[in-house]
Amino acid sequence: MIQTTGQQKTVSSTEDFSGRSPGIALDPVHRSPLPDPGDWHLLPDLITADQIHTVNPQRFEMHQLDGILSIDDDRQEILGYRHLADNPFASEINAKTVGQGTIQAGPRWTEVAAQVSAYYLKRLDFGGMGINFGIGGIYGLEFHHAALTGHRLYVLSRAVSVDAPVSARMEFEGYVDSTPFFSGEILLMPLKCLDRSAGRSV
Repeated sequence: MIQTTGQQKTVSSTEDFSGRSPGIALDPVHRSPLPDPGDWHLLPDLITADQIHTVNPQRFEMHQLDGILSIDDDRQEILGYRHLADNPFASEINAKTVGQGTIQAGPRWTEVAAQVSAYYLKRLDFGGMGINFGIGGIYGLEFHHAALTGHRLYVLSRAVSVDAPVSARMEFEGYVDSTPFFSGEILLMPLKCLDRSAGRSV
């Protein structure tokens, strides 16, 4: 379990982050067999962006998953990433003032964690790769830095509990290159939209 404050928190650039937990990848109790985060850029893509697009409906600004580097079914763990340069989620002001590849603390970055986690869940007994998920809750969201500059935002996500076909709870931590950025837990639930005009499920 990621060690968090147990409450949602967004921080300013003046806060002291030195006392924050490093997250699950550096926790000796939950030590991942993956290399240290500083070497994640050396891992080849296990799942490419084109392969992700075949099962992930998000496009344009909502596309927040560029590759999967590792899937460990024994540990129910997945590692994915998002390129930071030219990322529409980084605001125009942010890009102009502090440069491309710089991201600031904010809840929007949990969308990357959601898409990484959802890809893992699609492989489980939730109804197949065609099922789509929505965020049902975010818990213990904690930012370890107010702003970071790098090439990739990595997200390491692990299943805490899976109650198919109702919901799943995933713990996650995000790194900008090799520096911890955020951590927390996310509840994902399958979406089943009803097209009332056509009287059918979509």
